[in-house]
Amino acid sequence: MRRRAFLSLALSSLTAQAATRPRYGGTLRVQLISMFATPETIPGVAETLVRYDEHGEYVPLVARGWQADSEKKRWRFIIRSKIVSTASIALTLGPVVKTWYGEAAAVTSTPQTVVIQSDRPMHDILDRLSRPEAGIPGTGPFRVAMFEAGHRAILGANEDYPGGRPFVDTVEFSASSQRALQLNSEDIWELPVGISRRLIPDGMRVWTSQPLDLMALHLDNPEPGLRDALSMSIDRAAIVNVLTQRRGEVARGLLPQWLTGYEFLFGPAVDPARAKEAAAGLKSRTIFLTVPSSDPLARLIADRVMVNARDAGLTMQIAPAGTNAPVQMLHLRLDCADAARALRDISGKATLGDLSTPEALYKAEHALLEEGRLIPLIHVPQVFGIGPRVRSSTGLPTCDLLNALPNLWIGQ
Repeated sequence: MRRRAFLSLALSSLTAQAATRPRYGGTLRVQLISMFATPETIPGVAETLVRYDEHGEYVPLVARGWQADSEKKRWRFIIRSKIVSTASIALTLGPVVKTWYGEAAAVTSTPQTVVIQSDRPMHDILDRLSRPEAGIPGTGPFRVAMFEAGHRAILGANEDYPGGRPFVDTVEFSASSQRALQLNSEDIWELPVGISRRLIPDGMRVWTSQPLDLMALHLDNPEPGLRDALSMSIDRAAIVNVLTQRRGEVARGLLPQWLTGYEFLFGPAVDPARAKEAAAGLKSRTIFLTVPSSDPLARLIADRVMVNARDAGLTMQIAPAGTNAPVQMLHLRLDCADAARALRDISGKATLGDLSTPEALYKAEHALLEEGRLIPLIHVPQVFGIGPRVRSSTGLPTCDLLNALPNLWIGQ
């Protein structure tokens, strides 16, 4: 399976500064467009028993090894000492494992091990245990000192972190409510992907990842013809050019071209005439759409989709909050380390068969598109502005800038 370097940088100076001797101390302030839903979802707070590395292999993290019986119904994980108690791990993972494998599944512990057992095989348990929802609080390089849902969070350095203490003493997250960027030298700002370059303050260095996040429409039990009417009416290139300032890419498939190498084989084409023809055969031409309330980009894209749909003869309206609308706007963060895992995340299916070859991956993605429930729109990157005193000891990560927080430090 093809894997490539994932990072497009306008921030080469950070890597060059890695040769400078880092210093400890200080507070790093991070302004986000929207805050984390729960403390456990903050990067650097919780780690998992195992990790999926850049070579596509599962490697130990909080656990230092594991064993499974021949039927894969019983898994025994040996826990690293002095990280966290095995009892607290079992308490955290117990409810999560039941959501995966049913009420019969159980998590127990001894002083050195955690055992996960079920009445059915758990072939995918390493994959599940490497995901954020299986994170163990208190095992990361930072600990939560304060959390105010939707507004603010403060992290303190974990002095006992086995991987080494982070450089900064404190990380302060807050949701940005200011229209104008007021950058301090030790700040990091999450920027709207469509921000105009003339609005970026002097001295702010801009980091842009490869287009990874998928913006898509999900159709719930669509009437025959609705998918074609919508898909062929949407001008994706205009969305990329206008709403992302050309930082995004048209999504021909579910996974981006740079991750798979074959996305060009798919091809949603703008065809207003065929869109109108498909819409004319629908029983109802009034369609309700739900949009994530905390996602400004999703709302902007929804507005453009509704304009295109109107040109095709459809009337789309934003559904009230809590409504089960037949069409949903999705903003999906994909796994940049492995295309197969990213496709499983999109589909919501733990097993899609063998995806170890490009041919098998292509076949699975093609089948998901043929189901007619997902309409890919665009792939968008993360964009962050970084103050001149913020430096990195190791360079930047391949995907999510926030995963590099333990390696960032405040210079003079």
